[in-house]
Amino acid sequence: MAEYKQGLIFFFIFFICNDFWTPVLAQPSRAELDSLRQNRIREARVTARNLLRKESDRLVYNVKADPDARNLSMSEMMKKVPGLQVSARDGKLVYEQTPIRSILVDDSESGIINARRQYPMSFIQSDYLSRIELVLPGSPEYRNDAPILLLRLSRPLPYGAAAELRADSDVRGNAGAGADAVSNMPLVGAAVDYGYTHANDPRRRTCTRREQFDGTTYDLKITDSYSWANSNAHHLGLDIFRPLFSNKGKISFSLFSDKTDGIRYQDTQMGTMKTVSHSDTSSPMKLNAGVRFDRSWGRNRFEMLYTFRNSESEERQILLYTQEGSPDENWRVSAHNSSKEHAFKTTLRFRDTRCKPVWSFLGEVGWRGRLYESESFYQTTVADTRRLDYSQNIFYADALYLGNTPSKKLSWSLLLKGESLSTSGQGVDYNLIPRGQLSWRQKYNRISLSASSMVRRPRMDQLNPYMDIADKDNVSTGNAALKGEKSYHGMLSYNRDLRFPHFRSLDISYSITRTDKSLERYTTVAAGNSAQTSWVNLDMRVVQTMSARLNGQVNSKIIFSLWLHWNRASYYVNEYAPSVCGFFSGLFSANALLSGYELHSSLGLRPADQLVQRTKTILEPTWEASVSRYFQKLHLGVSLTGSDLLHSATACDSYIAGDGFSQHRSVERLGRNIRLSLYWRMGRFKRPDAISIDSYDR
Repeated sequence: MAEYKQGLIFFFIFFICNDFWTPVLAQPSRAELDSLRQNRIREARVTARNLLRKESDRLVYNVKADPDARNLSMSEMMKKVPGLQVSARDGKLVYEQTPIRSILVDDSESGIINARRQYPMSFIQSDYLSRIELVLPGSPEYRNDAPILLLRLSRPLPYGAAAELRADSDVRGNAGAGADAVSNMPLVGAAVDYGYTHANDPRRRTCTRREQFDGTTYDLKITDSYSWANSNAHHLGLDIFRPLFSNKGKISFSLFSDKTDGIRYQDTQMGTMKTVSHSDTSSPMKLNAGVRFDRSWGRNRFEMLYTFRNSESEERQILLYTQEGSPDENWRVSAHNSSKEHAFKTTLRFRDTRCKPVWSFLGEVGWRGRLYESESFYQTTVADTRRLDYSQNIFYADALYLGNTPSKKLSWSLLLKGESLSTSGQGVDYNLIPRGQLSWRQKYNRISLSASSMVRRPRMDQLNPYMDIADKDNVSTGNAALKGEKSYHGMLSYNRDLRFPHFRSLDISYSITRTDKSLERYTTVAAGNSAQTSWVNLDMRVVQTMSARLNGQVNSKIIFSLWLHWNRASYYVNEYAPSVCGFFSGLFSANALLSGYELHSSLGLRPADQLVQRTKTILEPTWEASVSRYFQKLHLGVSLTGSDLLHSATACDSYIAGDGFSQHRSVERLGRNIRLSLYWRMGRFKRPDAISIDSYDR
């Protein structure tokens, strides 16, 4: 027998879990070496890396350490993150049945993969991923109210192309179709998308009963109207992107445009007076563009972004008023609206990973300029013109500090935003907006505390002074004198990972928000019992909410969630006592995967509306159900969805009251609807080079 050399002998034992154990034998005897040579090992210790890590505000999955990374696509790898699934209904990612609203690749918007364009992940191997980070709602860093998905790459995304075709139709005559395609090439990448939608609003009835009283007189008006409409919309978009600095940066260009044409009819009867209204609206194609440049080094990033948005619309309305004993009146109304917005911002993100605890800084400086123009011409017995020229310039600077402990169980953020706002006719206004948040996770528990403020400015439709006079006694209009509202918000939330057999997690939150000069829809009634509904700035609005959500599962294929919500809103209208509205609502939803089919059902109870002047809360039950199937080999998805299944063409009631009047309105709901949706995916991307493994037996 051969002689063995003296010294340390290392014996490596490899397992399929990508880990190994190395026993060390010091000065082994001949018998021990003979035992090893004959593969008689009395015991072996197997260890594996923990692929999933829970941090204070996110779940982190280590794709690089997963041996399945070379066998699964990105879409299939996503399912390994607890609660994250690809819905067969539309092929999009959902977390605990909540859609993922934002997807970032290495902290940046990607032209290949984003929240709107997820289908390329079905054709890209997950070996290109290093980590998957699912940022939970309420993150101190991203300040999000919905889940965000962060994809960390181990190498640049591969060359290739993919496309998706979509079509849907329902029993009411609504239909849509679209196509999206993306290609990643060595020199430049490009994506193009087109969508067409036909919307049909069947004939529905609205009945308004309003009583006016001032202590001595009483007036009752009952208005009955029928309306129906249809519209056609087109969307066209183009994205061009190119990597720079050895894939450490990129530059991208975006162009998109929308076109809409619509027709609306309305017949209104009030006593012996009848109004017939016909209006058509057109919005031509206008150029919208964006340019983005970013550069990264390590976990640091510099970004510049410029966007331009432009829209224009024309509306023509013809009205005929008839009344017994009076001559007919012919009215013509024309309106022209345009909106332009320029926005520019620069962002610097710096993260020091060498420091313990890790900290990062985010600075942003930007400008946003808006120009609204509107002109309405009323051709009646006396011509009348209403015009709006509204311009707004906002200069702002943000400074965000983020930190966490070495264990990443505790994280915090401090944000300070300063802005200068100049508005035509309203002078210059300065705002200082602070925000702070604290998030802590310990094993199965997560607690988050935040305090913030924000400013919300009126939209074009809220400012537009155009008056809809299809019903003379129920006029709606905008308000050009509106100002922005400022809110102060505080929230405390608690999340618990449950260890019970059929319950996975529990989320409980409480929040309170105070809003000064709140923007609200408000109705006033003048002499003659004629109502006008417009937008106003109330003195204050205070809203308290409490919610609880329980997520569970019957087995590995059936999951469910129960959501309960309480809301109490107090509206302060000038010197009057506050109007208080409170209600409970709830939603139960369930998903099941049975024999390749995805079954979804949700049953809810919620108020039909939420108005400042509401005097009665009416909870409406709703039920939606769908059955979907994704054929993996064909990359074809089919879904059949039924909505509002509990109701036929019945009425939805609302009650409001104000100074000297009360009003009951009944709006006909359309009721049950069945929609069929299809989507088909195709694509091919380069696969990474294979790794050869040599085995030796000595």
